[in-house]
Amino acid sequence: MQAESSQCNALQTARIGGVAGTKIEQETMIEFFDSHADDTCVVSSDLCLITQDIERPVQVFAWDGTTKKGSTNKTVSAIVAYHQPTTGITHYLIFHQAICVDKVDAVLICPNQLRNKGLKVNDEPTSMVDSPTNRHHCIAIPRMDEEPVKITRMLKGVNSYFPARRPTHREYEEANKENDVDMTHEHVEWDPSDDCFEDQERAMLNHNYDLKEHYETRNVSLVQAETTLT
Repeated sequence: MQAESSQCNALQTARIGGVAGTKIEQETMIEFFDSHADDTCVVSSDLCLITQDIERPVQVFAWDGTTKKGSTNKTVSAIVAYHQPTTGITHYLIFHQAICVDKVDAVLICPNQLRNKGLKVNDEPTSMVDSPTNRHHCIAIPRMDEEPVKITRMLKGVNSYFPARRPTHREYEEANKENDVDMTHEHVEWDPSDDCFEDQERAMLNHNYDLKEHYETRNVSLVQAETTLT
């Protein structure tokens, strides 16, 4: 992704922005998933704790791709707090390389940006699966020598979300850093237009577009690792 000149169609799904500001309980906002987003989008410091300006601005355009309404936006690291109901632990979810956009009312998460970090993102609502399991409609975040952190997703209409809130600076500074969770890469540059995503997907299919009998998988983030942020 090139500074200033990049065209990030991060606001393609306008309908989600229309419901994203709904509060489901006091001071709790909902974090939506946008499968059409190139990047994760966060909003102003009212809803996220923004901890770092990466100083790599990008151009964001409207869903129809017009350039007249494009705007230059910051790329930041932002934090939301998620209460895990099973363990009672509050995890601090850190979204690195997120675009700060003032005109949306919640975090809009790019699922593939999470997958590129190694998170397991399941998009299927449990109510729409023939044989649902606890692995459906959730995010599983691997933890070294520990059980994965599970974030259960809910539906608002047909839009997938999970509840979270903005932590205060003091709360985050005093919190146990073992409860921090990196949701996206901090140092491996996220470039949603990189050809390696398409190349790897094509390499796994045969001429009939079926999965090859023998194929080799490779995490795209490893391919991109040669390009790091400074």
